[in-house]
Order: sequence, then C-alpha cells, then structure tokens
Amino acid sequence: MLDIIRREDWRIGDYWSGIMKGRNIFIGLLLLTWAASALAVEPQKHFTNSIGMKLVRIEPGSFMMGQLKTIDPEVLPVIDKGNRGGRFDLMSDGNFDEKPVHGVTISKAFSMGMFEVTNKQFELFDPEHKKLRGKHGLSNDDDEAVIFVNWYDAYAFCKWLCDKEGLPYRLATEAEWEYACRAGTTTNFWETPDRNDHAPVLWYDDLTKKLFHFQPYSAAARYHMTLAIAMRTSSDSGATWTRARILLPEHIAHETIRSGHQLSEPVIRFKDGRLAMVTDGMPTLWISHDEGLTWKSSGGTINCVHPGVVELGDGRLLGLARENEVRDGLEIVTEYEDFGKKYVHKSPKRVMARNISSDDGKTWKRLVSPFPHIDGGQRLVLMRLREGPIMLASFANRGIIIMDSAGKKREVRGLYVALSEDEGKTWPYVKLVSDEGAGTPAMTTNGGYFIMSQRNAEYRGYMSGCQALDGVIHLVSSYSHYSFNLAWVKTAPKPLKHPRFRIQKAVETFDGPEFDLEGWEPYHGHAGGFNGKGQYSIISRSHFQGMNRILGEGSFEMNIALKNMEFNPRGDTASPGITIWIKDAYLRRLHFYIRDDRIDMGLFDEEERVKLNWKEQREMAVYYDTPPTSAKLKFIYDEKTRQVRIFYGLNGNEATTEISYSKAGIYFGKPLSECNAAYIMFSNGSVDVDHYEVRPISP
Repeated sequence: MLDIIRREDWRIGDYWSGIMKGRNIFIGLLLLTWAASALAVEPQKHFTNSIGMKLVRIEPGSFMMGQLKTIDPEVLPVIDKGNRGGRFDLMSDGNFDEKPVHGVTISKAFSMGMFEVTNKQFELFDPEHKKLRGKHGLSNDDDEAVIFVNWYDAYAFCKWLCDKEGLPYRLATEAEWEYACRAGTTTNFWETPDRNDHAPVLWYDDLTKKLFHFQPYSAAARYHMTLAIAMRTSSDSGATWTRARILLPEHIAHETIRSGHQLSEPVIRFKDGRLAMVTDGMPTLWISHDEGLTWKSSGGTINCVHPGVVELGDGRLLGLARENEVRDGLEIVTEYEDFGKKYVHKSPKRVMARNISSDDGKTWKRLVSPFPHIDGGQRLVLMRLREGPIMLASFANRGIIIMDSAGKKREVRGLYVALSEDEGKTWPYVKLVSDEGAGTPAMTTNGGYFIMSQRNAEYRGYMSGCQALDGVIHLVSSYSHYSFNLAWVKTAPKPLKHPRFRIQKAVETFDGPEFDLEGWEPYHGHAGGFNGKGQYSIISRSHFQGMNRILGEGSFEMNIALKNMEFNPRGDTASPGITIWIKDAYLRRLHFYIRDDRIDMGLFDEEERVKLNWKEQREMAVYYDTPPTSAKLKFIYDEKTRQVRIFYGLNGNEATTEISYSKAGIYFGKPLSECNAAYIMFSNGSVDVDHYEVRPISP
C-alpha cells in the first residue's frame, strides 16, 4: 500500500531548531568573522555609527552561561594509540572551556553590532585587506562579512573607531556575546544564522544503533562554493544530541567540476566497516576509517549534481546522478494503447549515466543506464533495501514505459521507483509513485499543480529517502511524503481504468470570503486575499507570486480580468508585472507578461523543440509609456494543432486585440497533457484578480 502525506510546512524533525528569537545578532561559528563590537552609548535602542555599522541596545539581565550537557564520549573519544593519542581526552566529558555552567549577570546595558563588520567598513581602516577579497572564492562584495582577519586586527579596528568617534568601542566579552546570542534560550548552540544550511543528511546506522546528522554550512552565504561540514549523533531517536563537531572546515568547490558540493544522499557503511558520505562535487565521497572521527577524500568525482551511491556485492560502487548523462543511448520505440487511442513513445537518447568505481571512488567509468536523465529541481534517491535489492527513485520527465498486471505497456511520467535484484545489471520492476486513481489535483515544489493518476506523478522535488526498521520505505519530495514497502514496488501496476483528466468548465467570481472553485493553490506565496470588493488581491515583493489551478487535457478558452495593477519601482529585485503561465508539468510552458513598459511572452517545450515563427522578440512586444491599470485577457488553445492564440485589452477595453506573437503563430511541440495548469502571478507589485473563466471548446 502507498501512503501519501500532503506537505505544507513539513520539516525533518526538530533537529536544528534556532537559538535566536530575532535576527539582530549574527554568529560566525564556522569562519572567522566579527562576533560584534560592544559600546557604551546613550540609552537608545538602535544606533548607526559614522561608517554605517548598525548597533542594537542589549538590556541588562542574568543567564546561565556554559555548556549545558556533556558530549557523548563515543563522539569525541580518547585515542589510546598512534600519533594522535589523547588528543580529545579533555573533551570526552564535554567542552572543558564551557564548564561549569554558572550564573552570570550583565549589570549594565551595552550596544552590539547587528551584523558582521563588512569588507567596506573594515577597509576604511585597513585598505590593504582588499587584496584578500575573493580568496577561496569567498567574500568579494562590499557588504559581505570581512574574513581573513585575526584578533589583533579586530583589536586595532576597535581602537581606530575609538579614536575616530571618541567612543569606547571594544570587542564583546565572552559573557556579553553568549548572553546576546542566547536571547533568553537555554539550549546548546546549533543554528548558524545568516548561513545557507540546507541539504542536511540524516542517517540511521544499523551497526551502532545511532542516528547521524551531517550538516553543511556555507561561507559567505554561498552554498555552492565553500562549506564547513559538521556532524552530531543521537542514541535516542533524535530526542537528544551530542554537540556538533566540525569534520571539514573548508570543503572547497573545485574550479573544473560542475555544481557545488553540498551533501547528497546516502551515507554508506561499507562491508569492511568504513563510513562514506556523498557530496555533489569534488570529491564525490569522503571516507572515514575511524567511525567518523576523521575523513579522507576519495580523490575522484562522478562530476555531477546530487549523486546517489551504493556499494555493490563485489565491493565496487554504483553511482547515479543528475546532469550526468550519456547522449548516445539506444532509442527504443514503444507502441501502446490508451482507451482505444494509439500512442508511440520514443525513449530519449539522452539518458542517465551508470557510473562504476572499482577503487573506492578515485576513478569512475561511465556506462549507459536504462533511465531518463533528470534536470533542475530534481534529486534522485539510490539505496540498498534491508531485504537486499537496490532501489532507485527518480523522475521521468519525458516518460518511461511500464507494464501493468495485464501485460500491457504504457507510458508514465513523473516520480517512479525501480528495483534491481542483480546488483544493478537489470531493473525488472518499474512503478509510478501514485495512488493510481482517476486523476487527483496534487501539488509539488512551491505549490505547483499536477495530476496524480495512472499516468502521472509528482514531477519535481529534491528527494530524500530511507527505509525504516519495519521495512517501510519513505520518500520525501520538496512537498510530499510517500511511504510504501518492497511488496508494493514488486506488485505490477493496475490496468488502465480511468480516462485522462479533461478540461472542465469553471467560473470564479472572487466574491469571497471563500473561492467559488476548489483547487486554487498559492504559488511561491504572496500577501493579500479577498478584498471585499469582489476581487482577490495578490501582493508581491518578489517574483512569480500568486496562485494556480489545474486545467487538464483538451482544447479550451480561458478569460482573466485584472484590475488595480500597481507596479513597484524597478530595482535589483524582480522586474514588476503580471505573469500568466500555461504550464504542463516539467516540460511545456507559455509565459505571458504585462510589464510596466511592455507586453511580451516566451514559449518553452523541452521535449519537442518548438520552431518559433517570430521576428526579433523585442520587435514583437507591445510598448507603452504609462503602465496599464487593468487588463482583460483571452487564451484559446487548440488541442489538434497545438496552437495558442492570445488576445488582450488594457484599461477597460475588451480582450479583442491579438498580440503579434499570436498572429505569427504560437505552437507547442506536443499537445498539453492532463497536468496542464493555469498560473496567475505578479512580481514586485500588486493586482486585484476580478474574474476567471475556463470552458472546453471543440477544436
């Protein structure tokens, strides 16, 4: 049985809850930055000094200072032998420098820097520091945190500020720093504010019965450049954790290797007892011979994004990944029927590579796999199940052929699982991760819609996977949680029972307080809502924020009325304006824009390349001097010809003017599928959506 849990604000446990109640103190745990400057000034909450440093007043108070619990001795053990003997014995019972826990009273208010000292600010004191900008690809910009400075530099900087402003600047004491950073909390420090800390890895080790948490932290907010990687463990299913320990302080991206080097999945325990963690870049594997105490590079890379690696029975390694494809795969043509209609599926020649290493990841041999390649916004899961087989969970953007229980073949798209019982040589079991129902609107990354059915499943997501002790396999995409067991994977899909989801008549008045239609879903989040005037307001401060709903397969006419359009001033953020998408899962989408200075559009079909009959795109756009305040739009799609016609009317006019792109010819490469959805969005501004109507038409 397959269980699917809708994901909204889902998180993988409470493993890295924040220690800050606000964002007014930033801590540099994993690289050398300023802890902050303490300053005695007049009693005001905020203060900006002569070089632009913003400081906040910290009121007096008391707190318990120090390490609040000991470190598991198995995490930082005493080493009795070798040239590293005894190195960690002083920390086997916690960090000696953080004990004993004791009460501290801060008796006087002080002001502390809200942000790290920036390059620009520090270089007013020491212009020579500019030579260190960009070292290891870090901290290039004026407003990035200054790094590659030591305590003496920090002391001299404070003295320079004292002389410059006549105020007693100094570095914060340890007590002041911890008091401010704790912000009233009593937990151990964990979160690193203002640092990209996504892509953690959680792994349960059958041998030690421990849960391992590997956590990357970016330097200078660049996850794809340099990371520090920390690790902690739990012996009680995540209820308590050992103190995090830095494994790799400078995990630096390789200049010639594509992608970054965030952690990928899974963590592996080799048959000989060694541990290996998998990363995006160079190297693909970090290997530990001492239960995670020290780690050594494998020295090689698959050269890919988000790899999955398993150890084969003969000790070799198998790796599959995104953007690691072979472009001369064998094209296989399959004919199949779907409710009496004949279809032809051609497997793409661009397929995922099957990477084999015989030397612990130092070198990799690229071979052809039977699986379609995957792209941006997608991450596969490759794992060995407790029962022995190897399982792959991945995405089929351009379709993959499965065979149902009646022996009939059909094409399916989206999230699938495949099973190998002969160490990756063949994959006889391939199954769509779906409820195999009549066609249910479901969501994926950012709230985008698709149809879950016997033909389609979720089409994107940065997946994570594991198998629980009870044998249940769990897959977590960027939106949903799926659970099933090995028996479900090996059970053939049911024969086709339901037709494809088709266009249905739908009218939305936006009168409120609820939608007339079911199935509207926020996309990218937005402010606003029903305004009590028969409209739905979308307020955006970013890009592509709004809502979407399923259209389905078939010819249609769609009418949209928009009022009270307000465009924010242009800046470094998104270009302001309306965006209407007609989007078919991963591969096909039409972008229609009403910007503050023009109307234009784009068309993308990544499966069947579209030959555009358009001139230079800027010549086809509609330009105006004053931004419009309202618009009426009409989209007409013909399923047989795959043509889209677009009509518009601005500032109270009806949608009777056909845009030049439409006159020249807008054609998709293939017909839109049952996953086709309509998106109404605004970037950097606001709009009131006044009316929405869709009706099926005869082509």
